[in-house]
Amino acid sequence: MYATALVTLLGGSLAVSAKAIRQPLPGRDIEPRAWWSPAIDRCWSDGVDNVRALATPGYEPSDSNSPQECQRACDMAGFNLAGLELGRECWCGNAIEGDNNPVDPSRCDADCPGNDKEKCGGVLALSLFYKGNYDVVNGPAVIEPEWHGYGNASCYA
Repeated sequence: MYATALVTLLGGSLAVSAKAIRQPLPGRDIEPRAWWSPAIDRCWSDGVDNVRALATPGYEPSDSNSPQECQRACDMAGFNLAGLELGRECWCGNAIEGDNNPVDPSRCDADCPGNDKEKCGGVLALSLFYKGNYDVVNGPAVIEPEWHGYGNASCYA
């Protein structure tokens, strides 16, 4: 993006062009492109009948794992759901797969190594987050929440 400014200098004028580039400040990360929220049923089972609730790893298990890091990874990969498990794991998807369902929130009891004020799932339990207005959907169907500003009015199977 280019901006042109007109500056008055000693009775004359000078046109100045500048290129505006958004760059992160040193030592700061770029925020995810969309806002994320915890799912209403924040803690979900994982691995029921050996099927992962979210099938795509966001990154290798990490000692800096946090909801924000996982959301960022899932967002950059184009996913609408982010789930954290066992403290160090991040999983992404667009639908909850298999027979995985909400479970008692006490099962998501693992501290996040990247933010000890938050929980990052538990044993066979995901702390689940969704992007924007995306509805949490049990799989295997994948429903796109929006396309070029148009939302879904109905779903046919």
